[in-house]
Amino acid sequence: MQGTQRASTRTKVLSHRSHSRSLLCLAVACGLLAAAGAASAQSVNGQTGNPDSWHSEEFDADWGLDAINAQYAYARGLTGKGVRLGVYDSGTALAHPEFAGKDHRAIVMAEQLADGSYCGNTSVLTGDAACFFSRGDQAQIQYTGFNANVPQNIRDIIMAGPYVQPGWEFNTHGTHVGGTIAANRDGTGTHGVAFGSDLSVAKWSFNGVQEWQRTATGYSVVRVDRPGADDATIARMYADMNAQGVRAINHSWGLGDEPATLEDLDGYLFEPENAAYFNVFGDASRRCGRPATTTRTSLPRPRRRPACTRACRVRSRIWSSTG
Repeated sequence: MQGTQRASTRTKVLSHRSHSRSLLCLAVACGLLAAAGAASAQSVNGQTGNPDSWHSEEFDADWGLDAINAQYAYARGLTGKGVRLGVYDSGTALAHPEFAGKDHRAIVMAEQLADGSYCGNTSVLTGDAACFFSRGDQAQIQYTGFNANVPQNIRDIIMAGPYVQPGWEFNTHGTHVGGTIAANRDGTGTHGVAFGSDLSVAKWSFNGVQEWQRTATGYSVVRVDRPGADDATIARMYADMNAQGVRAINHSWGLGDEPATLEDLDGYLFEPENAAYFNVFGDASRRCGRPATTTRTSLPRPRRRPACTRACRVRSRIWSSTG
């Protein structure tokens, strides 16, 4: 009986020791994993005072970072941390993993209606119920379809050829711009110039519809009218940006037809309707005590530049907020 009791006690002691060793091994393993995780997190970023240490695969994946010598800013501790930047574009999909873990914010733009309420329309393009509404964190959706005047044999030719195809697609421009500014430096893909910054994002455009139609000259893609933001709605968007402490906003505006001379440019800038439109932007900056100017700086051509894709050769006609 005593032998049995001693054997039982010995078994419990061994079991306890084995359990203790298991816990010790687990603790050591967790410590090693934590250390590895810390080392990995540290390796994602470079070292203060050492520009070369910021050259990682993620950094080198975007030729523009090296072209602007971003590594020198990072080595001085300038990553955008603590700064809020703005994007006014086709919508920035903040659900993308590259924007995770930040204090990014979506701005709602809504036209004020005659009764004092604000528009919540997301689908009506024309008619009395059509009004402007957008969320900055939702990428614009573009739908291409066929008008009833396009016969089936022409539709078959279009769908089999190198033409604009029917269906849905997202306008990714705003997400690309947001990523260029603030995508995380997390060891995957590439990262933004100011990867430590937070974004406030607004969407200038309503979802779009275009369709193949039979026209006087053949068959063409024709854009269907859609609501656009009026000056008052844009001004409220800027007020929201200012209230959130945004320091700078990227617009990516372009001209459908580039001016060939300074006189042509002045014609764009000082035409009364355009001047009033620009003042909506300028007034927002002046209210914050900042100069309302646009500056183009000549930079040396980078050593490495990718071939221009078809997408970057096609200039978007987004001169006004109505598209």
